[in-house]
Order: sequence, then C-alpha cells, then structure tokens
Amino acid sequence: LGPDALAARDQYRGRVPHIRAITSPLDGSTVYVDLNAAGVQVHSDADFPDWQGWAFIDDDTDGNSRCDSARLLQLVLDELPPEPPVPGATPEAQRRQRLIRAHIAAQMDPIRQRLSRCIVKMPTEWAREDFDQRWGWIKSGEGELPPNVLWSNCFTPEAYDKLKRHHAALSFWEDAQADGLTLDKTHYHFHPAVFVEVFRKCGWLSESELKQAVPARVLRGIGPGIPSDIRYESTRRESGKLIAEYRNELNKALRKYSINTPARMAAFLGNSVQETAWFRVAIEEGSNTNWYAPWLGRGFLQLTHAGNYVRYWRWRGRVIPKSLESRLSEASRAADAAKNNSFLQDERFTELTLEMIAWRNQVGGAERPETEEDRVSPTDSAGFYWLMNGANKEADSLAANTRRPFTINAHSHDLRRNV
Repeated sequence: LGPDALAARDQYRGRVPHIRAITSPLDGSTVYVDLNAAGVQVHSDADFPDWQGWAFIDDDTDGNSRCDSARLLQLVLDELPPEPPVPGATPEAQRRQRLIRAHIAAQMDPIRQRLSRCIVKMPTEWAREDFDQRWGWIKSGEGELPPNVLWSNCFTPEAYDKLKRHHAALSFWEDAQADGLTLDKTHYHFHPAVFVEVFRKCGWLSESELKQAVPARVLRGIGPGIPSDIRYESTRRESGKLIAEYRNELNKALRKYSINTPARMAAFLGNSVQETAWFRVAIEEGSNTNWYAPWLGRGFLQLTHAGNYVRYWRWRGRVIPKSLESRLSEASRAADAAKNNSFLQDERFTELTLEMIAWRNQVGGAERPETEEDRVSPTDSAGFYWLMNGANKEADSLAANTRRPFTINAHSHDLRRNV
C-alpha cells in the first residue's frame, strides 16, 4: 500500500499475488485469477486496446488524399453478412463491388460507431507543399480513375487551380512547423469526439488543473454565526505552492484511494485546499502551542493527533509498540482536559524512536522533498484519513447547494454551501 519493501512472506514466487474473482469469457462461470502473475499485461484506456474496439490503420502509404487501406475495407466488410461473388465478374469488378458495398455500409450507424474507433495514419489536410501529391488524382480523365474512386467526374485545370489557391489560403502546417511544431505531416488521426470522450475518463490532474482548484478569493466561515463570522479574503499569496512538488504523488493517492469521480475529487480538493491554506503549506501553521502539539496537523488533509498518526503507521505496515500507543492515548486525554501540550512532549516517551519522529515530520512534507517518503507521506496520509472516515460514501451522497446572501463592508456577497 506504500513505498515500503514487501516482506518475503508476502510474496509468491517473487511476486505479490492479486487474486480476483472474474467472469470467464469462455462459459460465464466465476473463476479466480492472479492478476499479478508473470506474463499478465496491464493496459489502460490510454493504450487503446483492441478489445475496446480500437484499430490502428497504417497500411495506406501512397500519400494521396484517398483512403486506399485494404485493412479498413476489410474491417467494414467483416461487419456485414457475407455476400457471394458475382459469377463471371472480373477481379476489378469484384473489387469495385466490394468498395461500393463498404461505402454504403459506412453510412449505417453501427458501422460508423465501429469506424469512430479507428486510429488512421494519413497526411494532414493542412499542408501546402504536397497538395499535388494528395489531390492530383482528381484531374484524371474518365477511364483513368483509380478503381476505388466511385465517381467519374474530374476537375478541369481551371477548377483544380482554383481549389489549390483556396487550399493554400487556409493551410498552416508549414507555418506551424516553422514556429516549433515537431509533428510530422503524416501522423495518426483520431475521431475528435471519441478522443475527448476517452480522455475525459482520465482522473490525472495537471498542474494547471490543480491550480484551478484554488479560488482567487474566498468567503470562509470562521464560526457558527452568519454573517458576522464570515471572512472575505484573497488566497493569492503563495497559493498553489505545493502543487509543483507534490502533483504526481497527489494524483497517485487519488487513484489509490478511489477518489475517482468528479464528486469525490471535488469534495477531497475542496477540503484539502483549505486545510493546506490554499495548497501553500503541508503543516498546520502557528500551532506549536496547541494542546496536541507536536502531533500537529500535517499532510494534504492535516492528519492530526497522536492516535491518528499511530493508525496511519500501522496502515503502512510499521510496527508500533502497544505500550507507546497506550501511553500516547492517555497523554492525549490529559492534554485535552488541561489544554496543555506538556503531557505530549517527545522526551516523555522512551518507546518513541528517532525514526518515528522522522515519520511524523515526513507527513508534513518538505519545501524541497528529497526522498520518496518525503513525497509520499503528505499525500498518502491524506488518502488514508479520507478512507478511515468513509469519505467516499459521504461524497457519493450529493447534497443540495444552498445560497445565503449577506453584506460585508457595504458590499453584497453570496455564500454557497453544500452540507
């Protein structure tokens, strides 16, 4: 569950088994499969696997604007009922008939859906220099057209030149390459709507997307009363400072703890952004005098109090003496009652090792994290705390937004809450 090395007793033939019950594709029965066995390949939607209907089409290499792919033609025909050949038809006539049949079928919704998952390598339409190579064939006279062209009209020289000038006015590929575009003019093309549909499933947030989770200004409740205990403040001072260093680990924690729907991610980020003072610090500020110090809030959800640290360490598979847990629990109750952190100072606990103190500090991150643990602890501890409190279930139960208008310094504001 973390970066810690796995004990030999947890391994089988040098690997950690991952046994899951799945439905057999052969007979529908339930079978148990080790998903981490040697030879198992792992793919995501971003790999465009063929069992999801994706097909790479790259056998049309003549460089013109026609689709001359035998593979694509066969893909369409394979979706249709077989049709016997016409007796006595020449090979060219048979090919032409196959093309006509495929052309008609491509207008049918099921075939169009199938074609929408083809990733086709072909020249861009927006280059000037190879216009004649791509479009010269439309000047051919009747009888000279390629066998896969299903119409017999051709362009006059005047019409062709007019089309070429019009195309040159719209083209931009050479200009884009001069400005630094490195993509070759012959490249893979996706159906744009399907491409967007697939990548909308990706929960991995970029640096700019995470920064958008931080509001420029915020209305924040600081007490039970409304509106007297509402603060209107800017978040611009060093907001988002943590994102560059911890973005990858934060994304991994969201994925690991199934914080993977818009509602769950919004709830987590809404909580984390405020807990970290707008993604600025991973340790509770100005709290060394709090009664629970030094077990301060740390990490992206501010893991707080000795008991929660111990639970997190055990979750990570670390051995914590029962005696230390009991003494910390007793000291926490005394500190809570007296509102005095002297009961919790490190020197009072002989079982509290320097390594444990280092673990505690790592949850608060570092301005320049150097080790893997420096990066993992602040984010993974937040996922653990989220899981421990069953927050995914809470986030899945969508509540209605409520609007509370009020006035601060003679200015009208709306406070929107979701509780």
